[in-house]
Amino acid sequence: MKTLREIVEQVSDGGKPDYDDLRYSVVALGALRGFDQRALMKLAEGKREGKKPILSYDAEHQLRESFNRAKNAFSKPPKEYVGSAHDPDKEVPAISESVETDSSEGHKER
Repeated sequence: MKTLREIVEQVSDGGKPDYDDLRYSVVALGALRGFDQRALMKLAEGKREGKKPILSYDAEHQLRESFNRAKNAFSKPPKEYVGSAHDPDKEVPAISESVETDSSEGHKER
């Protein structure tokens, strides 16, 4: 599988990467966006609450972390970066049709 950087460059150049490459790339880029969103929220919280600019409340720290996350993600195949816990092909356990509960809790059995 190609690295995330190669896949993004292929799309930018008008290419059409493999479907699975695109699926995993979307998940990887979504994760990066989520990390950066949380970092921005921490910076805003720190400013609002007057917190000292250390670690998660420090813009320079967050900038370095964002750069390192992106560098790490773009240097690997997206499936590797995403990992098994967030693999879109991972089977989700089915919820049982019958739920056994204690009737004293006010729940009914299906």
